[in-house]
Amino acid sequence: MKKKQVLAKYDNIINDISNKVNRVNCGGCGLYAKMLGDILKANNIKFDYVMLFRQSVTYDKQLKAYIDNNDVEEVNNYHWSHIMVKIGKRYVDAVGVFNSPMFNGMVLETKKINGDFLETMLEQKHMWNPTFKRKTETPKIKRILKKHLVD
Repeated sequence: MKKKQVLAKYDNIINDISNKVNRVNCGGCGLYAKMLGDILKANNIKFDYVMLFRQSVTYDKQLKAYIDNNDVEEVNNYHWSHIMVKIGKRYVDAVGVFNSPMFNGMVLETKKINGDFLETMLEQKHMWNPTFKRKTETPKIKRILKKHLVD
């Protein structure tokens, strides 16, 4: 599978997610990004995880150091809002494919994060909106991504 094939199938993924998964962008964005990233990695498709912030972080060297050192508790003190996957020049989450990093209709600043950082964040359940029910919704997301992206 190639990058263009993933993006071409995305309307079907979004449709299934919106009809079958409850409140994925209310605490499930990081989990969704991780599952999508695992599939992309398995298919040798280059991508980045990006964290979206509601404050200016472009030149924040301390934030970059926290991310590089896997210090999720310090990063959590910043006003972050969302996790997306960047494929080429496109930003992807469970509700769409965008030309800019978007959350709730707002374009936000980003910082690239690595998979280890994201995994550590996912282990910290207090950092995520509890509205998203991981136990019931995670298997649904896995099935949808597998249906559309795993041959």
